[in-house]
Amino acid sequence: MCKISPIRPWPRAVQFCILVFVALYFWAAKKYPGGSNFDPNSVGFDWLRNYWCELLGPIAKNGQPNPARPIASAAMFLIGAALAYFFWEMPKKLPIPAFFSKMTRFSGIVSMVFGMLFLTEWHETATIASGFFGVAAISGLFFGLFKGKNWPLFGLGMASLFCVLLNNFIYFTQILLPVLPVAQKISFAIFLYWAFKMSGSF
Repeated sequence: MCKISPIRPWPRAVQFCILVFVALYFWAAKKYPGGSNFDPNSVGFDWLRNYWCELLGPIAKNGQPNPARPIASAAMFLIGAALAYFFWEMPKKLPIPAFFSKMTRFSGIVSMVFGMLFLTEWHETATIASGFFGVAAISGLFFGLFKGKNWPLFGLGMASLFCVLLNNFIYFTQILLPVLPVAQKISFAIFLYWAFKMSGSF
């Protein structure tokens, strides 16, 4: 008789939330009326010039009320909860010492809490704090992937980290600023794909 493997609910939940987040992202972008820092008079969401956070504002960059905000806000809460769960559970699946396990859990949850502040006037401070604790969280997972010699996921994670650091470099130096909206979306895509693959691999 064939043995049926038990369904592991936690990775399925994380993966499901990532997929729903992506769907909500596209829905919010479709509802965005228009305008960006580069062109206040543009119509709709410009994938080359609009930032994700512009979907969260009560007023669009063109001065109109932003109907995308409730959808984008729901997406933020969903992905924040999913990733906090991800950082809590993932250390159990990797050969990580107790210190790194605690660091990943604490930093991951704190990063997601700061991420919720993207919706407030403390957006810039929240971005810095969330990024700092997020890097600390994934560093613990990198240790486990390296120790376990899981090179595909380790390499994908390092690519995600590089993109995050590149985003911050552009943001704070203003060098190559016009490419930042695209770099931000690429970073999102790589990180979420990494988290999706990580969740289903252990």
